[in-house]
Amino acid sequence: MLEPLWTAFAAGDLGVAKRTGFEYYSATDDASALLFAATVISPHDARQEGLVRWLMDQRRDDHWYSTRDTAFSLYGLIRYLYHTNELHPDLDAQVTVNGQTVLTRHLGQESVTQPAITVTLEKAQLPPGPFTIIITRKGTGKLYYSAELEQMVSDAIAIPAAGTPDLQITRSYRPLALKPGATSNDDTVKPTFAYKVGDTLEVKLQLQAKHAFANIMVEDPLPAGCEALDRGAVDLGEWDDWWTNQIVRDKMVSFAVRYLAAGKPYTISYHLTAQTPGVFTALPVRIYDMYNPGAWADGGAQVVTVRPKF
Repeated sequence: MLEPLWTAFAAGDLGVAKRTGFEYYSATDDASALLFAATVISPHDARQEGLVRWLMDQRRDDHWYSTRDTAFSLYGLIRYLYHTNELHPDLDAQVTVNGQTVLTRHLGQESVTQPAITVTLEKAQLPPGPFTIIITRKGTGKLYYSAELEQMVSDAIAIPAAGTPDLQITRSYRPLALKPGATSNDDTVKPTFAYKVGDTLEVKLQLQAKHAFANIMVEDPLPAGCEALDRGAVDLGEWDDWWTNQIVRDKMVSFAVRYLAAGKPYTISYHLTAQTPGVFTALPVRIYDMYNPGAWADGGAQVVTVRPKF
């Protein structure tokens, strides 16, 4: 029953990212479902280990790409651990980089419920050219590991990064100048990037999708001299906006969007207050599909100046 799926997995075709309508299903979903089914239908199939290794390779830090991917992965892996009884290790692990030991650790049963062990190597420990990482294990039990290389590159952040053409987003700042009875500025209020302490800014985010999307996230970093005006807690159903939820943090304001129709322009508005004099950079606003890492778009960074009130 599972052989066609095993064949697809071996060929690298299992769970090819796909879209049904506007819902997105990832490779992790299908791989996790296959692992869960295999532990029930063919519990002694040795190919399960390769499937577990693949799932672990998709993990980033302590999670997978999305909450959905994380949930599916845990369903499959918990069933696998229950079946293989891997919850009782007794082993010693050692990690060396270019012959120098960077970690030694004993892993026992108590380690199963502890966070993953992280080894961070600084630039000085990674000289230019090839280097060798060796992980050794002595004792009983399985040892799972992953390695990541992170680097930062300089770029002109005022120019939007090249994301997917399926999504577009732009941001503008305007002084709040409401007409009687209005809840947002009209088009006669022109954008500007210079304000005084105490001024209220209206942030306008304009987004559009070339085809229908579901479960979209918009994240807008705040210029450091400004603070978001948050209403605080609201009752369920009180919001009358088309987006689903607003999340205000110290560094950004996020909006969860349930659905975007194809080709229809959308606008999100919220307010900031200028608090600290200075010249500040608002990092690029981003829009992305919460379950599809390949669908995203950035706006450009912008510089906001806040002058003293007097």
